[in-house]
Amino acid sequence: MNIEITKEMISYIANVRATGPLQTKDERTAASKLVELLGFKSHHDHQKNWDTLKCLAYMLGETTEKGPVLDAGSGAKAVVLRWLHTLGFRALYACDIIPASTKLLDPLGIQFTQQDLTATTYPDNFFQAVTSISVIEHNVPLEKFVVEMHRILQPGGLLLVSTDYWPDPVDCSGIYPYGEEAGEMKLFSAETITDFIELAERASFELCETPFFDAKERAVRWDRVDREYTFFFLAFREK
Repeated sequence: MNIEITKEMISYIANVRATGPLQTKDERTAASKLVELLGFKSHHDHQKNWDTLKCLAYMLGETTEKGPVLDAGSGAKAVVLRWLHTLGFRALYACDIIPASTKLLDPLGIQFTQQDLTATTYPDNFFQAVTSISVIEHNVPLEKFVVEMHRILQPGGLLLVSTDYWPDPVDCSGIYPYGEEAGEMKLFSAETITDFIELAERASFELCETPFFDAKERAVRWDRVDREYTFFFLAFREK
């Protein structure tokens, strides 16, 4: 393998714990190159390597045990769990409100169940970490979500969340990426991210790092809806 180490890759590594927006397309590309360098299979949406890799870095940096991990809103592919399996994690769980084929997950022992993210059947204080990657913008009741995540996480456990974002409000009315029953497209703004942080703090979470909110460019494109924006990443620890 012959991958050139770029300044963008070095910057990404240096700032992997930073919470806030994906800044540039170069930063997004650097994350994908790092995924390749680490020997992982790229996310099926290469743009999502940026926040999936940040989730992985937090779990490896903040935890000493390979305890249970949940990917909440995983879809059928649960990329972060497949990367964790490569690193020796075995207590891996995935859930989504939509039923999914598990042909990629079953061979790895990843336990997928159809679940409402705001009212799961998992035991109290069960998970060491929960990831929820580009999920909360899809019509998820946010207060119920953070309360449920608090219930199923161990004390000191990690809640790692990313979402679609632009600092200023963006009108997405009339755009239904997954049909009207799934709700309108939503981009979080600086104001609504702040509201979400406040909800999480009321549910007894604390931020691992102080976030920033400015974004340099629209580093993400979603062809299906003909929109450009960026991603936002947040890391919380249960008190």
